[in-house]
Amino acid sequence: MTNERILIMNQPNILILHLDELRQDCLGCYGNPDIQTPNIDALAADGVTYQNHYTVYPVCTPSRYSLFSSLYVHQHAAWDNHCTLPSGYPTFPKLLRENGYQTTAVGKMHMTPTYLDIGFSDLELAEQNGCGRFEDDYHHFLMKHGKIDRFDLHYESGLFQLPPEDHRFDDCQCCQSDLDLPFYSSEWITQRALDRLDQWNCDQPFCMMVGYISPHHPFDPPAPYSTMYDPNSLHLLPGYTDQPLLFDSNFGSSPIHPDKIDEKDIRAMMASYYGMISEIDNGIGTILQKLKEKGLYDNTMIVFTSDHGDYMSYHHMMLKGRHLYDPLIKIPLIVKYPGQQAAGQTDSFLSENIDVAPTVLELCGQPIPPTMQGRSLLGNDHRQFAFSELQFGSQTNPKIGYMLRSDSYKLLVYGSMQDCAFYDLKKDPFELCDVSKEPDYQETLHRYQTALSDFVLFHALGKVHLDTKAPQQRDQEVLNKQAEELKAFIRAQW
Repeated sequence: MTNERILIMNQPNILILHLDELRQDCLGCYGNPDIQTPNIDALAADGVTYQNHYTVYPVCTPSRYSLFSSLYVHQHAAWDNHCTLPSGYPTFPKLLRENGYQTTAVGKMHMTPTYLDIGFSDLELAEQNGCGRFEDDYHHFLMKHGKIDRFDLHYESGLFQLPPEDHRFDDCQCCQSDLDLPFYSSEWITQRALDRLDQWNCDQPFCMMVGYISPHHPFDPPAPYSTMYDPNSLHLLPGYTDQPLLFDSNFGSSPIHPDKIDEKDIRAMMASYYGMISEIDNGIGTILQKLKEKGLYDNTMIVFTSDHGDYMSYHHMMLKGRHLYDPLIKIPLIVKYPGQQAAGQTDSFLSENIDVAPTVLELCGQPIPPTMQGRSLLGNDHRQFAFSELQFGSQTNPKIGYMLRSDSYKLLVYGSMQDCAFYDLKKDPFELCDVSKEPDYQETLHRYQTALSDFVLFHALGKVHLDTKAPQQRDQEVLNKQAEELKAFIRAQW
């Protein structure tokens, strides 16, 4: 990263700014020439920008649970968006709370049950998918004001469907939000975060997560952000192709099928996606300003990241699923360290989202539990490979896909080592040409297959899971009394 050593602090504040489905290169600080993200770019100027940061699972809930627990999904076993993180695993919010931090979260958490206690004592939620959106605070706020987010309900609730309208609406999930700006989810989340900052007791350190729903599809920015970008003036993103690859079209399906969209559709979706991001950027600017006004900015560690990316025209595809290509699993990570240490620097080493938890704990001077699999970004134990995984197939016949990549090569495996793809990233950075069958690559391919199997079988084993407070059928106080009586009896007989 840098020659500047990040100093361990005495109880710094922690702020997690977490977006959903944000592709890494759709930010100005990551080189995008079109998007306007001045506040996130300013945060990057005060912090460290991690260039090669990956999610270990490109699905909302599993990725979040891995972020909190620093466990791979095959270890915590929360494989999809309707799952529960086992209560016995330590999370960084729980550990901070146990050590005197005020902990709170506003916005999207995507947990089951909706208000699951993973360490945040105060939750004010805005959810999008599943039962959470009918239990959360945001949608009851809308109800109080006689409003519903009709377009988002159509695509994300699974219960309410609108009649067909037009190609952009039906096939591209692209439309201006039917909510005015003050009622849009990102604005509501920002305002709740500002309220929390106003309420903080500055004598006690805080840890707050601000989870934005956007820019997750459907692509529905509110006015005026819905017209902020001219689709025809945008640069197509790296990896765009004018039609889908046969390899991609033959692998599963997607809500936005690549065969049904053209370049004009993609540009329209990009413009809406960018509008959603810029609207969040504006909100983040107000949050950062509030920190400065309260004198909290300098002593706050700010982590900006997302759960996963979006193909966003890569190989002519949209959204997520299918292959563990880079736009889906390569996510932004910006860390503004207390005192703006290492400000403006970049880190090109491979890292994973499970590395955030041990980094936060180390910076706060807290021990890192042995269950956590991540590596603190403050150390020099750099990764040789980045790893990700994803279930596919069906519920009755699930399969697992893996990714292992270095700076030079990338291996994708689909349910069997015999069913794989291999990419020479130096020659083919956009993963267009699978070389797994080419003779010149067989030795390297075999080395990566061996490294992947060794990692999953031997190096990424879960630690012993212990939860002495897990629910049971007998009262623990009664059992404790019985245990002491038995011990006393044995001592007397001994």
